[in-house]
Amino acid sequence: MGLLDRLARSISASRSRKLRRRVVDWILAKLKDERGVRAEDAITTAATIVGERCIDLANEFPLRDHDLGPGARTLSPRINEILFGDSTEGGWDAVPDESVFGMLRKHLDGGRYLDADYPPLKGIFELYATHIGEAEYWGKAPLSVPKDHHPFVLPLQMGFESRDFVDQILHEAKADKRVCLAIVSQSLADILNMVAGTLDAKTALALALETANGMAKTAPMTKAAMAQAQRDQSQTGRKKEG
Repeated sequence: MGLLDRLARSISASRSRKLRRRVVDWILAKLKDERGVRAEDAITTAATIVGERCIDLANEFPLRDHDLGPGARTLSPRINEILFGDSTEGGWDAVPDESVFGMLRKHLDGGRYLDADYPPLKGIFELYATHIGEAEYWGKAPLSVPKDHHPFVLPLQMGFESRDFVDQILHEAKADKRVCLAIVSQSLADILNMVAGTLDAKTALALALETANGMAKTAPMTKAAMAQAQRDQSQTGRKKEG
């Protein structure tokens, strides 16, 4: 049974739309300031949430409680399969509809996001692989978009801060991680459709796809690691005062 079929059988279409809307509303409320919501930050946050749910589905290590250093990079054939299928060789025409990238393409406004706007599929993978281990990309995904379109938010932090809220929103679907992934993937598509016209389509797509790929292959921040970092920071502060 395909991912979209599982979504349809487990949750009604109207309920799925409501859950997607709740994810989108949480992201927009989280990011809103006196100037509104920056499109690049909304895309990045939604794509990071998608990346985390890819990790949850792949189950190669626990999303919420693992021993990897936060920000550690991984190369995972399983994650690749979840994101875009078995191979990049066939390009976008070979991407399965049931994959994350396939779902995005299926749910995006085809009048605003044209086939020519999508970045080369192989390039997304190669960009990430090229920059593994580079300190400047800690906590975020390598990006090909111009610097002035880079997010202001740190994806690793946004993944951590969104996780409990997204867990609550997806509570009724939590028994099926594929369904949870489908909902947040479609939420990312909803945000991309919302910002269409305010952000160049090629830039928006590259930012979304590269972030989802990169953060699906990055060890997330855990509560234990965050608590340790806060203890270390507190100790450092006391030493300076002394």
